[in-house]
Amino acid sequence: MRITNKMMTGNSMANINNNKEYMDKLNNQMATQKKLTRPSDDPIVAIRALRLRSSLSEVTQYYGANVPDAQAWVSVTESAIESTKEMISGMKALCDQGANGTNTVSERENIYQSLEAYKKQIYANGNATHAGRSVFTGYRTGEALTFQEETTADYRGIWDSFNASDVARNSYIEGSLSMTDINNLNVTDNDETTVKEDRVNRIRLSYDNINTKLKNTPYGINGDQVGLISGWGTSKDWSMYVEGGRLTPAGEGFTATIEVNKTPTIIKFDSRCNKALTWSPDPVGTPPVTEMGLDIVTGKVYATRESDKTTLVYRNALEKPASIDQDTIKNDPIDGLLSFEIEYDGRTYNVTKDPATGRFVGKDTSNSSKEIMVTQNNDKSFTISVGNQDKYRSSTNFNVFNVSANGRTVTSYYAEHNLEVTITTSDAAVTTDGKTAYQYLALGADNKNADADAKNKIYLLADTGELVFGSDVESTLSGLKDIPGVDTISVKYDKSSFEAGDLRPEHYFDCRQIDDSHIAVPIYSMNYDDHRQAINYEVGTNQTIQINTNAEDVFDTQITRVIDDILTAITGYNNAEEKVNRLTQMQEDASSYTPAQMENIGKLLDAANKELDIAKNKLQKTYETSITEYGNFFNQANLAQTTCGTVENRLTLISNRLASEKTTTTTLASDNENIDITEVAVEVSQAELVYNAALMATGKIAQHTLVDYI
Repeated sequence: MRITNKMMTGNSMANINNNKEYMDKLNNQMATQKKLTRPSDDPIVAIRALRLRSSLSEVTQYYGANVPDAQAWVSVTESAIESTKEMISGMKALCDQGANGTNTVSERENIYQSLEAYKKQIYANGNATHAGRSVFTGYRTGEALTFQEETTADYRGIWDSFNASDVARNSYIEGSLSMTDINNLNVTDNDETTVKEDRVNRIRLSYDNINTKLKNTPYGINGDQVGLISGWGTSKDWSMYVEGGRLTPAGEGFTATIEVNKTPTIIKFDSRCNKALTWSPDPVGTPPVTEMGLDIVTGKVYATRESDKTTLVYRNALEKPASIDQDTIKNDPIDGLLSFEIEYDGRTYNVTKDPATGRFVGKDTSNSSKEIMVTQNNDKSFTISVGNQDKYRSSTNFNVFNVSANGRTVTSYYAEHNLEVTITTSDAAVTTDGKTAYQYLALGADNKNADADAKNKIYLLADTGELVFGSDVESTLSGLKDIPGVDTISVKYDKSSFEAGDLRPEHYFDCRQIDDSHIAVPIYSMNYDDHRQAINYEVGTNQTIQINTNAEDVFDTQITRVIDDILTAITGYNNAEEKVNRLTQMQEDASSYTPAQMENIGKLLDAANKELDIAKNKLQKTYETSITEYGNFFNQANLAQTTCGTVENRLTLISNRLASEKTTTTTLASDNENIDITEVAVEVSQAELVYNAALMATGKIAQHTLVDYI
């Protein structure tokens, strides 16, 4: 084939252009120090670069933000726990000092003042914050652990829980002398025989100064429903009052008429919420209705009744095992768990998801009329309660089964028993002959009650915050065995008055906080039933770690209550000592009194000395008991700190791993995207030589014409 000059020139120009493009590519790489300027340069390198950049971004987020934030949170928590431990150690040291012999008045005063200071400060450690977030209050990071000032807040249905080890005895001095009796030399019912120590069985509650009445609704799926506003939700007359979840008519509210036991009841509602302002006549029932409220979704009206009765619940493990029949578990790919069956003592309880409501309902397969209550908890686990009687609402004893969220495991099972408790005060008469609860339930030398009826009585003393009970009740409660994950004893009460530094109930107890601005079923309230809230930080791909410590793991509600017992005992001892000193001075000033008066002084002094001995004994025992209790509180806080330390160590290991991973990923990304500047410089130099040589050669070719060959 004949090769023309034009062909040679064309090929040379094409090669020169290719060399030029190659040099441009190398120059771009030199300028950007990157291998690629567009994905099409090398799709494989581009895809790998995107993946490595994504990985590097994740690692940088974990290493530079998540882990340091988690470490700071844990550090703040650990510091607060350390401070709490130091304070508990200080309290224990004061108890040691008090228990190691007779202290002077000034020494007792020092102990008293120091313990009062600890009482005001101990829970303040629980208000520690990190970046404005409270670290001990679970998800409620915007809320402090304690009340910051004296507060009136309506908390109802506080379920205070205990175990058998919390059942103890307390004593008080009966027949104590008064300074008035001493000054008047009154010996009527004031001698050595009238002063004595009475002992009672008790559980010390988490609060004192609780309400003397309990506001609650009888058990029911919908609470104590007393009526329904006809046409609610369908009638424009009523739906106009509902706007954004609130009742918002212009004016002072609206009035409705409902049928209660076939009797029309006229109710006027507050315009701000669903609270009834007035109603007439009162719905029939005992005790009388004290409040009424409206469920704005359904139009149902509910009533609250006030009573001096409350409930104590105790639990004992069932002797026979409960199990899940694995073959009965049904799941749906979309709807999840649909049903499962519990087998216990020859009976089968079926739990099924209601397709209409999405809620789980239960039935006894051998008795379809028997009512079973199924509750799905916040963590999706189940609590199934089966009444021992045919009707759940009238039963006082239940078998309870706690089942895991997947319906495959019975995590605990026990019998639950309800006992009636009377709410009263420490100085109120509970018998027709005027005896107080302490006097009525006083124990004999055999630790039994003299009165047969007293053996099964339970009283809640609102002012002192004590649950006192008879000897038969004590025998039952103190003999309960611990059930893993379940408190064996619970008592319900209301509290509306709080001092600065008191723990907020919602961080510790199932309860409701009532507020006119809150709307909920059955009565305008905020419901609290989830206290162990875990805050998990994502610290790596598919890796999370709990960083928070729950308040109840560190700050036992009994810490300040123990202080209260000590302060009361110190005050009792000081008062008794003051009486002895006063009578001793009177006895030494014999010239000022007649022989008959001196005889009375002698009798009163004997009584005062006996009272002093009892008070001294009580103070000594209180110190000794407190030493043990503060040792337990210290161990509890120490365990929480150890857990914090474990989390901190894990975070350090994770941080070190992330640092290494970041370095490795950065290197891989660099190797994948970045050029070797030296290598490219050599290539640029070589390309320039080739380019220049090509220019010269092409120039020589282009100079020749056909004439040169003729």
